[in-house]
Amino acid sequence: MALPWRAGHIITARRLNAALGVVVARTLTQAGTYFTTSGTTLADLPKLAINDFAITAGRWYEFTARVQANASTANDQFIFKVRTAPAGGTVLAELRYQVANITGATDQKAMKRLWKATTTDPAADFYVSVERTAGSGTLAIQGAGETYFSITDIGDIASVVEVP
Repeated sequence: MALPWRAGHIITARRLNAALGVVVARTLTQAGTYFTTSGTTLADLPKLAINDFAITAGRWYEFTARVQANASTANDQFIFKVRTAPAGGTVLAELRYQVANITGATDQKAMKRLWKATTTDPAADFYVSVERTAGSGTLAIQGAGETYFSITDIGDIASVVEVP
């Protein structure tokens, strides 16, 4: 990796973090079921919230959610939303979760989404919520380190082309 400084330069934390791609994550470590959805009600997952994460306008961030869950009904669809506040805050990204074709089976999905910050905030908060969008069952989200949410600062990358 080519670093953006040379001998004699003063390295700031911001420049080092930008070069390395800062990652912050929350993982559910408790064993068993952490949360079970209820109907189509939007529900917060407070243990996955990331608080006080510095963002800069014009920079790209990657949201990653890995979810392990058991579904009560095959083929249901759920959506995980990354928000600026608990349920009701501005939606920054939506991550779709399609349940496997087997009722009651443990299923794992990894979902990623790029997001470009439009404002600078030295202490931004990010919340994760979930709701069922199709079907009739529930989703029991599992812990034991199998479910997590992370944010990676991928910087001012020129290789991202915004196509309308």
